[in-house]
Amino acid sequence: MGNTHLSSPSKPKETHSTPPHDQSQSAHKPKTQESTDPQPIDEKEETLEDVSKEMNAEEEEEEEGECGFCLFMKGGGCKDRFIEWENCVMEREKNKEDVVGMCSEVTAAMFKCMEAHQDYYGPVLEKEEEIKKGERLGRGIVTDSITTPVVNTSAYFFKKTSELIDLKEGRRASFEYGRYGNPTTVVAEEKISALEGAESTLLLASGMCASTVMLLALVPAGGHIATVVDPADVHALESALYKNQVTLFFTETPTNPFLRCVDIELVSKLCHSKGALVCVDGTFATPLNQKALALGADIVLHSATKYIAGHNDVLAGCISGSEKLIAPVRMLHNVLGGALNPNAAYLIIRGMKTLHLRIQQQNTTALKMARLLEAHPEVSRVYYPGLASHPEHYLAKRQMTGFGGVVSFEINGDLMTTAKFIDALKIPYIAPSFGGCESIVDQPAIMSYWDLSQLERAKFGIKDNLVRFSFGVEDFEDLKADILQALEAI
Repeated sequence: MGNTHLSSPSKPKETHSTPPHDQSQSAHKPKTQESTDPQPIDEKEETLEDVSKEMNAEEEEEEEGECGFCLFMKGGGCKDRFIEWENCVMEREKNKEDVVGMCSEVTAAMFKCMEAHQDYYGPVLEKEEEIKKGERLGRGIVTDSITTPVVNTSAYFFKKTSELIDLKEGRRASFEYGRYGNPTTVVAEEKISALEGAESTLLLASGMCASTVMLLALVPAGGHIATVVDPADVHALESALYKNQVTLFFTETPTNPFLRCVDIELVSKLCHSKGALVCVDGTFATPLNQKALALGADIVLHSATKYIAGHNDVLAGCISGSEKLIAPVRMLHNVLGGALNPNAAYLIIRGMKTLHLRIQQQNTTALKMARLLEAHPEVSRVYYPGLASHPEHYLAKRQMTGFGGVVSFEINGDLMTTAKFIDALKIPYIAPSFGGCESIVDQPAIMSYWDLSQLERAKFGIKDNLVRFSFGVEDFEDLKADILQALEAI
């Protein structure tokens, strides 16, 4: 994965210095008498790498002979105490007893160790139950959790200055500051990369943030962006490529709200022949229904708020592509901010666990509903790539495995008649957005284009009777009955 440079160590280390050695394991060598003779001055300056090596050597020397409990919390343990703990666990498993806690003998051994090193561990806890509340005692356990831990921190510590130097010089994989990356976010990024077949993915605070940072990072001053082109008019794109020094072609497919489809493979070949990059916003398609990178696009972008997170409870955006292209976007993002909250990253991870189930249900419901609406006398037109009447139906069948959960259609009536239909619906929420578990419906002329006149809206093809319906995961028969009764109400 392209995000491995942000991978955190599997076992976080303590910020304190190494505790004293057990007397039985350490033997201090007598110091040799230092010479009082003047030493020749070495004029060669010490490099950062030399300093780092010296610090690492000192650290290794200090860690030799650490006491059992100190090493135990790092996953090892001195031989005697570790064997004692292991025997305890085996005995408990044999007797089918709880092995989550520690037996009293081992716990006592831990307290004995901690009491001997209070200068390192702090005051000894008096109650065994309080061990569970201890930060140091708990950190080593989180790697065993089934769900991805949420790492709520703004910064990350380094045990030694040498570790920081190693990070700066690329010899250490670690985190440094929350704006530059977070372990929870990296897990979500790698999952999206796997879905898209991408080398690298960057998660940001919203889809618009992702679009903005991507354009600022990849289009130089004076660069040309091709965006407003009829998806079906390939000649218009060719003309734009020949007339302008196009840096990047940025398109949705399917588009919002009419779900028009762009031939990603053809567009990519045309743009690449002129040295232009291709970025596809695949939010309406999802990574499951459409593989934009495999079709030739350089970058694929999503509003992860929608299908990827899928529960209408998070704002996020993501960009996927080669490490070569994502690296400059990540660098600019680190400067500008817009970092994703780790709790939002966790919600994305949680949502992706059911992505395939949700998309399958939404694909099926939307296609069946589109066919039903197309046959209804109160509906004048339906926009859905899965219908044979759609202008890019055969293209959609070629580059998509499913057609998504959004259906747009026009009611026989005016602005207020359409509003009456929407108000009569009982299941969906009247709201912006789409792709979540809950069905959502809106009237674009009011929800998104209310500030424009009717004539101005018409330039974008937005009619007063247009409805955009995002189907959730509710039962199809319930949704069908609800839509039919609402159509009867008008």
